Amino acid sequence: MNPPRKLMLVVRELHVMEYEGLRLAPYLAPSGMYWRAQIVPVEYISPKHGARSIYLSRHSGIPTYTSGNGYNYFELGTVESDTPQQIAEKFIARFQELAQRRQVR
Repeated sequence: MNPPRKLMLVVRELHVMEYEGLRLAPYLAPSGMYWRAQIVPVEYISPKHGARSIYLSRHSGIPTYTSGNGYNYFELGTVESDTPQQIAEKFIARFQELAQRRQVR
C-alpha cells in the first residue's frame, strides 16, 4: 500500500477510535512535486473549502506530512510495517494535546 493511502486509513482509524474531530487536510507542496497533509482539529478547516487547513504551512503544533518522507509520518519514525491502527495509536501518544480536541463541535 502506498504511503498517502495508508495515511488516509490512519485517519479512518482515528475516527473509529472516536477522534472524529480530527481531519486530514491535504495540499500540494509549492513545487508541485509532493503531496502534503496535516491532521488538524475540525475548527482549523476552512469553512469556504471544507478540506483545507487554514494553516497551509508548518505551524506550531500542527502535524504536517510530506509524501517525500515515505512512511515516516509526523516524525513517528518509519512505520511501513505497522497497521493503520498501530500508527493511529502512535499518533495519539505523540500528539496528546491535539488528540484532546477529539470531539466534533
